Amino acid sequence: MMFGAALDAVDASDEQRVELEAIHDRIRADFKARHADKKQVHDELRALMTEDSIDRAKLDQLRKEKLAKFDEMSQVMMDNLIEAAEVLTVEQRQDLAQWIERRMEDRGRFFSH
Repeated sequence: MMFGAALDAVDASDEQRVELEAIHDRIRADFKARHADKKQVHDELRALMTEDSIDRAKLDQLRKEKLAKFDEMSQVMMDNLIEAAEVLTVEQRQDLAQWIERRMEDRGRFFSH
């Protein structure tokens, strides 16, 4: 599991693991709840796009609603990331940044072939 590997990479203490796992669980639950309406939005978009005439105002309203939800999700995510960062020491945050960078480089090598 990537989350556990990240905790290992920063040598997180048992106390830090408990705090970070609680934050992680909260993020997952929040995202799951927010994605529950995904099918509804797709259905609404499909219905609007297949009507006899395109209603630009309704489509624009749907777009604005999705942007507002995305903005809300990004704020929640940022708040949780900040909370998680505050659990780690500065050295652990630096180690985590390096670990993420290495993973991204590895992923790039994997997908570039």
